[in-house]
Amino acid sequence: MIYSNKLKKIKKIGVYDVTVVKDNPLVEKGKIRSYFLHTYALKEINDNLECLAVQNDEICIFKVRDKHFYGVSFHPEVLNKEIITNFLYL
Repeated sequence: MIYSNKLKKIKKIGVYDVTVVKDNPLVEKGKIRSYFLHTYALKEINDNLECLAVQNDEICIFKVRDKHFYGVSFHPEVLNKEIITNFLYL
């Protein structure tokens, strides 16, 4: 569980389009391609988290409200190194 949000069992391997839906300091709004390798994902969130990006119906970038805590469900070190760099300069 992540801040009282349950993960769903979903196997995903490969490169997928991600839609960044909310302005944030990690990545610009719009479309990015990201590499996924996981067996669990967030499909729904409560008020503790903010959805920043989605891949179809999965939440793949989120932020804990009122904190500088972020999470991603893909591997940014593969295709999205700028997310790591931007995180380091928060």
